[in-house]
Amino acid sequence: MKNLFIPIEIFNRDFHSRMMIGIEALKKNFNVFIGRKSNINQLALKEKPGIYLGLVTVENHCELYKKLKLYGHRIVVLDEEGLVTFSKKMYLDLKVSNNTLKNIDSLFVCGKENKDLLIKKKNSEFNNKNIFITGNPRFDLFRNPYSKIFDPEVDIITKKYNKFILINTSFSFADHYIDNLDYKSELQKQKVLNNKEDIKKFITYLNIVKKTKILFIETIKKLSIIYPSFNIVIRPHPSENHKKYHNLCKNFKNVFLDMRFSIQPWIKSCSFLIHSYCTTPAEALCVAKKSFCLINRIDPTVHKKIPFIFNNVSFSTNEILNKIKIHFLNNKIKINNQDSMKYFIKNFGSKKLSSEIIVDIINKIKTNKYFYKNTSKENIFFSIIKNFINYFSIKNRSRKDYLEHKVPIIDIQVIKNIMNVFLDNKTDSKKYHINKIDKYTFSIKKNTIKL
Repeated sequence: MKNLFIPIEIFNRDFHSRMMIGIEALKKNFNVFIGRKSNINQLALKEKPGIYLGLVTVENHCELYKKLKLYGHRIVVLDEEGLVTFSKKMYLDLKVSNNTLKNIDSLFVCGKENKDLLIKKKNSEFNNKNIFITGNPRFDLFRNPYSKIFDPEVDIITKKYNKFILINTSFSFADHYIDNLDYKSELQKQKVLNNKEDIKKFITYLNIVKKTKILFIETIKKLSIIYPSFNIVIRPHPSENHKKYHNLCKNFKNVFLDMRFSIQPWIKSCSFLIHSYCTTPAEALCVAKKSFCLINRIDPTVHKKIPFIFNNVSFSTNEILNKIKIHFLNNKIKINNQDSMKYFIKNFGSKKLSSEIIVDIINKIKTNKYFYKNTSKENIFFSIIKNFINYFSIKNRSRKDYLEHKVPIIDIQVIKNIMNVFLDNKTDSKKYHINKIDKYTFSIKKNTIKL
């Protein structure tokens, strides 16, 4: 049996969609290891080499992928950054590192638009044979029967909020979860920002984000007053600071901050949603929910087009309030651009699941029988010293809190519930054994004992 290692960076964004991949892999007789990214990375250097399913192609993952390759793993990446990110050139410069690509065996992208863009990457060793258009399982989660996994959460949401406007924010670059974090300096340390042009573009992007957050605060206040019969639920990005939203909730009775659950049950439950620059308008199209975009300005040097194509874009509070007044009663929208969406998202409206396409490719990859194991006492000593310093560092304790926020303790029952829904029936789920490795990490394997 092959091993498949699936790291999770943000539980509410990644877990369900990556579990879909894990379950498809189980059907192909893989052993699946899934959990918090840092824990999976350590585990991957202890277990037999297999396939590691990465999340990004940025420069600061180069050493990790190189280390995993040296150990004997094959590296495949489902690019979570390619659909909605910076402008085309900025994305290639900041988010796609040639050094990282050298260590990737196969790259899975959401649509042809993303593949066409990656092929243009200068000095890249990647070519058509290495890039596969697979879509993303996040969009399959809106289909039946998979969407049923969110039914209990939909019930909780609708009972608490009834009619509500969903506000999806994504302003972590300008206002990070860790207080006073200088994101520009962090990206420079991570070798994401490497030259003056990159820094200049990022500062432009950052200024738009800062002004847009101010615009959102103003708009939420006005919405609260104009639509008193509606609740307004703010769902921030997990990396974003929430203090300003807490103040809004104190001052406006129908404004709430709620970070529970994945995005799918929120989109299914809301009357309509407002975003600034993210994938949620594309996800809203899966269930024909209307979305409105609010942003300070669009700059083609830093923005991609897709978040602005299929929804109403506004550049001021008054403008979005007028558009909502005209359109919000018509929650059902006709999707006349499915072919256009398929250019960006392969599995939009298609019969085959993204997870099936990905696992079909992974299953053909030959894994290594032998591996390199570093047992150097010097490395073990330095690892102990590093952990000791991290434990007593205030800065690192803040980062630890941040990691707990992004991926909290995972309940084994959550995995069982997903498997019961995603597999054909409950009998099928009994074919597999779930083992809790630690509070963030699990292995799932086929039972050796016949039932």
